[in-house]
Amino acid sequence: MKEQKSVALVNETNAVKCSAFTLAEVLITLAVVGVVAAMTLPTLISKVNDKVTENQMSVFKAKMIKGLNLTKTAGDLNNTYENTYDFLVNGLGKNLKMASICDSEHLRDCIPYESIKYEKKDGSEASVSVSDLKTAKKLKLEGGFEDVAAFVLADGTPVLISYDKTCEVDTEELDKTISSCVAGLYDINGSRKPNKFLNKVEIIEDNDVVTQIGDLRSFNGASVGSSCVGEINGLCFSTTAFYSKDILNELDEIPTFAPCNSCSIQTDYWAAALKYCEDKGGLPGADELLSSISSASGNVLSALGISNTSNFAVWSSEETDYYGDPSAYAISCNNGSCFKENYGFSFPGGIRGDDQVRAICVGK
Repeated sequence: MKEQKSVALVNETNAVKCSAFTLAEVLITLAVVGVVAAMTLPTLISKVNDKVTENQMSVFKAKMIKGLNLTKTAGDLNNTYENTYDFLVNGLGKNLKMASICDSEHLRDCIPYESIKYEKKDGSEASVSVSDLKTAKKLKLEGGFEDVAAFVLADGTPVLISYDKTCEVDTEELDKTISSCVAGLYDINGSRKPNKFLNKVEIIEDNDVVTQIGDLRSFNGASVGSSCVGEINGLCFSTTAFYSKDILNELDEIPTFAPCNSCSIQTDYWAAALKYCEDKGGLPGADELLSSISSASGNVLSALGISNTSNFAVWSSEETDYYGDPSAYAISCNNGSCFKENYGFSFPGGIRGDDQVRAICVGK
């Protein structure tokens, strides 16, 4: 009996040894896992970072819109302020939690670094001193924008801002667009590097990875160094996307249709966008806009101010007609498919009179 037990024990031991992995098999498996991880992790990390950035931008935008709405409700958005610093202290600062406010002579007290980097059109890197950004022209702003001030939100976000003393406030509540009475830059990373202005968006075609170069973002067209707020496939955009209804108060005269056989809405929003972009480089041509937007991912479009990236339309500069009525070409996108379309006023849907079609000005 003892001999039989001994034999059985030896056989079981041999069976265990036979079912084990060899060192070579383990090493090969680890190598395969490492290769797969090396191929997929950069894409995953990039997409996670883009999502974090998108959330940071949304939070900043929501806070600004809420603060500006409260300021407008109090009747303080278009008061006569001496300068931007005065507007922050006696207007917006009462309705938006700020850790500190700095005038144009003390911008560095709010902005935690000496200079802002940006990428030039030839691809080389340059920088501009924060202390030199005292005037609105340094942020590529014109019109009623004159000086620049700064503040730090309660969450630590530093902001360079300019106030348009000539702005007229729309009576409707702000929803998705920051009031055109203000423009500037904000840093989604606080004091952390790279302290670089996002004036270019790169697309890596194979994996649809978006590399957003820079942590300083623009609102309402502010910029440093280059006239490009964003760039896709060589097409430079001097503003982020906007609705024509939000810039009507900045025009000397609001364009209307004349003549038009079937126009129930008189405001010509395409012509308004065209006029607004005149001194900013103009509207893009239909073909170049189609090529640019078709190649852009959702994150790139979001960076340019297009929040609903699955269904939208953007004006081109090309005017035409539809059965004798005024019309224009726009790029229409639906669930990732974009095409050039003759958007007549009477068909489809009265688009030239539709205030929900966006526009983006191109750089000079």
